[in-house]
Amino acid sequence: MLTLIFEIKSFTLKLIFKQIKLYYQLTKSSIVYLVLVTTAFGYYLAGNDSISISHFFWTLFSAGLVCAGVCGLNQVIEWKDDLKMKRTQNRPIPSGAISPYSGFLFSFSITLIGLLLMFHFIGPLMALGGVVTGLLYLAVYTPLKKITWLNTIVGAVPGSLPPVGGWLARTGEINLETWLIFLLLFFWQHPHFYIIAWICKDDYKLGGFKMLPNVTSTGKKTFTQLLIYSFLMVITSFFLVELEKLGIIYLLGTVLLGAWFLWQAIKVFKNRTTDLSKHFLKVTVLYLPLLFLIALLDVWIN
Repeated sequence: MLTLIFEIKSFTLKLIFKQIKLYYQLTKSSIVYLVLVTTAFGYYLAGNDSISISHFFWTLFSAGLVCAGVCGLNQVIEWKDDLKMKRTQNRPIPSGAISPYSGFLFSFSITLIGLLLMFHFIGPLMALGGVVTGLLYLAVYTPLKKITWLNTIVGAVPGSLPPVGGWLARTGEINLETWLIFLLLFFWQHPHFYIIAWICKDDYKLGGFKMLPNVTSTGKKTFTQLLIYSFLMVITSFFLVELEKLGIIYLLGTVLLGAWFLWQAIKVFKNRTTDLSKHFLKVTVLYLPLLFLIALLDVWIN
């Protein structure tokens, strides 16, 4: 009898953990991680006063919930297209593990909870920013993916707002320095997403998405855009020295990091092999955390 009870409990726990895992996959944790890192970066650089741990926690927690919910709603909207693509057909909704209705209910709920927490603990401006970011992503960027390759430019806007939100949460205002960080994120997203679009161009075509690599099959336009935005990103990173908190350590670090990034961008521009493309994707993923670490080290030492 005890053995049966134990097996029932074990089976129930396995089912619970499986469901938790499925809903966790619905939130696109890699995007949530990026939002948390960039929000924290904007928050940290915004002020000279000591950080309130409680305020910092609620800023990140509410932003993370909103981002997770919006990502889930995006999967609810696109699940039929995801079903057509190899890299997305095993996601929770297209695989049938979660129904679109359940996915919507969960995603909408955590988005709403995140916005309410943001409104209560941070303020109405931060909550309004969360609403605007979500609407840009779901109501503008998502449908544009089926219409024009310019969706990448539009999608880079909501993707660049988290550090602005972090800055706003800390200071209650937005200034020139805030928009420099916004531009850095805006420019970074182009080489990052263009290389993903190039690697997955066949899948995107199956899904009916109008990505740049599917507009010109040679890839010349895609890699030209990739190179241009890489240069703009590196140049913008130098302007962040204008922030009074950032000095020589950041300047030297960003010169080395920028030179490394541009070298890799030029290599993949000249030789568009699959291996180099996948390597450059890793470079784009590493660049932001390394840049932020250098900036934080500079602030800490000074």
